[in-house]
Amino acid sequence: ELDETSNAERIELANQQMLQNALPSHIAQSFPSKSDLYHHICHSVGIAHISVCYII
Repeated sequence: ELDETSNAERIELANQQMLQNALPSHIAQSFPSKSDLYHHICHSVGIAHISVCYII
């Protein structure tokens, strides 16, 4: 049970770090708590798909 908790905490930390690296900080902080999508009108845009696999 303790191992599962630490694994979940590591995954949560990795997810938060990815969000902070990929998104502006004010969006990354509120992103996990929102269910609606964030959008902003921009003249140029980039799209990224990020996925992390843990091999234990």
